[in-house]
Amino acid sequence: MSEVNIILGNESNYYTQGNGQAESSNKNIIKIIKKTLVDNKKVWDSQLKFTLWVDRISTERSIRKEPFQLVYGIEVILPVHLELSVMKLLQDTAAEPNQMKRRIN
Repeated sequence: MSEVNIILGNESNYYTQGNGQAESSNKNIIKIIKKTLVDNKKVWDSQLKFTLWVDRISTERSIRKEPFQLVYGIEVILPVHLELSVMKLLQDTAAEPNQMKRRIN
């Protein structure tokens, strides 16, 4: 190495163990798992996907955004939001069966 003038260094720009970011994220996930599994701790593995989803759609205090929104550039649309829209459409349809009159109103 010294003959070709190469310096061997042990540097890295991103070292998660060094900056504690991974540990901080894992603490949040563990906290959510504990809250989710208060009653039945034997099914933690089947509930993990929901725990990760909650972590991704929860607003981060430091950046005031959801990780999902940062990755995809849109807000999360939950099934509940879709259900409410469909229920409103069904109510409107029941109130006015004529499609043309419903569009005018």
